[in-house]
Amino acid sequence: MLTYGRSSTSGTQSWLDRKNNVRILFSYTPATPIIDTPTDLKFSIQNLQTSKSLPDLMARVVIVTNSSGQERIFKFNNISAPDGVFSIKFLFPGTGLFQVITRITSHSNDVAL
Repeated sequence: MLTYGRSSTSGTQSWLDRKNNVRILFSYTPATPIIDTPTDLKFSIQNLQTSKSLPDLMARVVIVTNSSGQERIFKFNNISAPDGVFSIKFLFPGTGLFQVITRITSHSNDVAL
């Protein structure tokens, strides 16, 4: 899957997968994460044409960082998103850049992103 991410002024990123006709909206709260304090990572999976949420989804989220000079990987598996929306709480272990990778599957809509 090839997606393109774009941030808006509201802090919400929009990841587009034109091949599967899907948009993933990603945001987090608080807007400036605090080390070792829960940050809510929010995802909304929508039909690209209609903006309606896709139902009956399962998700996996992987967060990767090399901010401490050593690669660290955090995995969240088997996340249920019956209404196309889900969130996870993540404690950032330090400052730096963090890459958020997600895989979405749906049995009822025959989608795998």
